[in-house]
Amino acid sequence: MILEATIDPVTRGISFKDELLAGETDVDVMAIRFTCPNDIGIDTDLYDMNIKVRYANARKELSTYYVIEKTQSGDNVVFEWKLNEPASRYDGTLYFNVTAEYYSGSTLTKRWNTQMYPIEIF
Repeated sequence: MILEATIDPVTRGISFKDELLAGETDVDVMAIRFTCPNDIGIDTDLYDMNIKVRYANARKELSTYYVIEKTQSGDNVVFEWKLNEPASRYDGTLYFNVTAEYYSGSTLTKRWNTQMYPIEIF
């Protein structure tokens, strides 16, 4: 199942078309497909950045999902997060946000974050 999400680059909020639920210990059966405008700031294109999803599972264990594939669709960038353990390891609330970073060589020159969003793991 792929759930559709939209990121607003101004408010940095994430909205979903459907209710967002996942099953405890699910592995590679659900993904979230994010769509966000490419232009996210002054001289800042999302497509040129490294995108990752940072999260804390229901037991507050922190981890990161690194987005490997992204595409441009018109003025938008589209990418997916496949939910997997440890994100879905425990029932309760999983919190996540999307972070994009740009490096010049090994120096971080730009970072952009969305608001945190909860997912109920049952």
